[in-house]
Amino acid sequence: MSNPSHRPHNRVALIILAVALLGGAVLRFDAAPRLFSATTYAGGDVSRYYVSTAESFLAGEGWTPSYESNYIPPPLQSVFIVAMKLVFPGGDYGTLRYAQAVLSVVTIGLVFLVGCLMSGRLTGALAALLIAIDPDAIGYAGSLLAENNYFFLLFLFLAVLLRALLKDGLILSGLSGVLLGLTSLMKPFPMLLVGLIPVWLVCRYRDRRHALLAFAMAGAFVLVVYPWTIRNVVKYGALYPISTNSGILLAQSNFSRLNPADEKMLYWDDIYKTDLWQDKTIDERFRGRVDKYGKAEWNLKDRAYRDHAFGYIARNPVHFLRNYGIKIYNVFRYPASEVEAPYRYTGLGSNWPFPAFRHVLVLVGLAGAVMFGIRTWRKPEFVMIVVLLYYVAFTALLHITKSGRMNLPMKLLLNLFAAYLLSILLQLVMDRFAFRARVPKRQSVSSIRLDSSSATQGDDGQ
Repeated sequence: MSNPSHRPHNRVALIILAVALLGGAVLRFDAAPRLFSATTYAGGDVSRYYVSTAESFLAGEGWTPSYESNYIPPPLQSVFIVAMKLVFPGGDYGTLRYAQAVLSVVTIGLVFLVGCLMSGRLTGALAALLIAIDPDAIGYAGSLLAENNYFFLLFLFLAVLLRALLKDGLILSGLSGVLLGLTSLMKPFPMLLVGLIPVWLVCRYRDRRHALLAFAMAGAFVLVVYPWTIRNVVKYGALYPISTNSGILLAQSNFSRLNPADEKMLYWDDIYKTDLWQDKTIDERFRGRVDKYGKAEWNLKDRAYRDHAFGYIARNPVHFLRNYGIKIYNVFRYPASEVEAPYRYTGLGSNWPFPAFRHVLVLVGLAGAVMFGIRTWRKPEFVMIVVLLYYVAFTALLHITKSGRMNLPMKLLLNLFAAYLLSILLQLVMDRFAFRARVPKRQSVSSIRLDSSSATQGDDGQ
């Protein structure tokens, strides 16, 4: 049986969850048609990579993007667009965005589930509410960038991973590896978790059972990603596990003339347009160079810039670490540019001071993460701290964009820990009020009994 003292907490949690799901659905279905019209995918933004690949496939031209370079985007967002086009053959880009809005609402439920597995229903409900009202998370339902569906897969992976570790489930652990593979095929950012989490499991528990869980997760990940990797090797003659462009991003975020404390170098959008990060030797080597398909050679250029960035780090470790520390501060401090945030939701109720609220959430989330880490140091739930630290570490390697895309996943993870701390405070308040409400009731019952006893004695004495 459930503890009666927890029933009020559960009722409040379910009310908060209902508000989050209903309110989140209204906001997302309002956001879906708001950013762009139903007949355009916004050709100037990054979604053109995914849309052009999907449309090339549907036109019978193979899995080949229609843009000028041979850049390899992660494939799963294009798979989603193809699937929606096949399910809704008469649908336009607006239809795709409404489908994403549905997944975004489901993501609210997944966040609730992750919070429940971390610390209970109240944590889950508060975390669901925070993502439900987040203008940055809402806005991506209205674009065809990968972020919206990436959040869905990320929290689905975390829910299954937590369940697998809490139950020592071998099949669930394998399923978590499958989901991590799919998440990485949507955006490759979390792919190195396939090494970090198994290593943590083996080093932390040092037993055969957890070694099997680690192997199941890593093995399932490889099986999911392997076919796409082999396709890239066959098509391009080189090993590109998921996508390219990470070398360019790394070079644009780590170079000798970078000063991330300078407001003019705060955002990636302000840096990539300059020549501060560029290497003339690399640019000259690849100027006019095309691959065997006649596409501008981007992939090898990306690899050259990756090596260039690693060379800078090796030659200037002190400068790199100084900048890295500042960028860690920046990714917490700046969620998105308040001047240019093209994917931020600007509809119903979005005029409230969310940037200031975001700063408070970051502080509460950091405090909650410390408390959660201390309390779960020897428990399976500590894997959430491992994931958070991974996202902080790798987010700080890159620059934040003016739309906040680079650091938003880390902020959404931090919301889980903010919800954890807020749930503790809310429970204390609820328990306090419940105790104060019970005390007068007991006193009145005692006084009634006392009065009744006195009346009886009086009758006996007459």
